[in-house]
Amino acid sequence: MASLRSLQSAISKFRHLVSECRRATRRPSDEPLKISWCDAGGRVTEGNGRCVDISDHGARVAYFEPIRLPAIMQVRFERIGVVQAGRVVHCTRKGDHYEYGIAFCAPEELRRLFKTSPASSKTRLEKFPRLVGGAPLDL
Repeated sequence: MASLRSLQSAISKFRHLVSECRRATRRPSDEPLKISWCDAGGRVTEGNGRCVDISDHGARVAYFEPIRLPAIMQVRFERIGVVQAGRVVHCTRKGDHYEYGIAFCAPEELRRLFKTSPASSKTRLEKFPRLVGGAPLDL
């Protein structure tokens, strides 16, 4: 049991170290979101999620089902109408929901990600930015 406690302590210290090295401070949030994503299999899905926290470079989003990685996700902040897109870097189960880590991307990086996706197609690339409403991203 002592080795398990030692491992848990080491993991806790590592998490703290990683959080201190972030490029931007995360701000807690409880903002409702419209989300859409294109997963590794080429499936485009949309739904309603919730922003758990956000920074200038990414966000953590809560949703009720897991996502197949790699994936590209677009989020629309309903209250303020802002749309951001990025790559999903992790999907972690948290109780009765899943949390996705999203690293926001510039349009040129999103173009590259769509082109290198094994299931990419021009039709999906054209359709994806319009799924959550508002002005389409310039892909």
